[in-house]
Amino acid sequence: PATSSPQSASMVSGSGAVSVSGRRLLVDGAPFTVRGVNYSPLLSYARRGESPPDVFHAAHKAIWERDLPLIAAMGANVLRVYNWDPGLHADDLTFLDACSEHGLRVILGISNYFYDDPAALPKIVQQAATHPALLMWAVTNEKVHGVSDAEAVVQYNKIAELTASVRST
Repeated sequence: PATSSPQSASMVSGSGAVSVSGRRLLVDGAPFTVRGVNYSPLLSYARRGESPPDVFHAAHKAIWERDLPLIAAMGANVLRVYNWDPGLHADDLTFLDACSEHGLRVILGISNYFYDDPAALPKIVQQAATHPALLMWAVTNEKVHGVSDAEAVVQYNKIAELTASVRST
């Protein structure tokens, strides 16, 4: 198995405070250049047609323990992840811990699932908001498409409400 070297990864440190100055992303007041990848591992190639499950908890640790050192070694510093199920992470942020250990920050996706259950959103935000590996939230995944203009307005308003909920939480 591959391991990371001190040159390829380092522990995420500092408070992780993220801000924007002009067009620059700052982390702990210093310019931060994103060198990232989307990360949504499948359980297996044979099951590639299935919607990827949440594998970001201890039960699937072997998958990302294999991948994180390789991702860090290729020079990435950010992962964008999908399918984070807050119900699986109430007491399990081991994936974020592992990312931090490999010098990786994380963009956690807020999925369209929360359109139908916006009251559940603060829970996911509270679970991970202060973790040093968290870089930012990504509210929804894709633009609204394939619906009438009136339905698109409704969906974009829901996205705005989810974004406001993340900010206020």
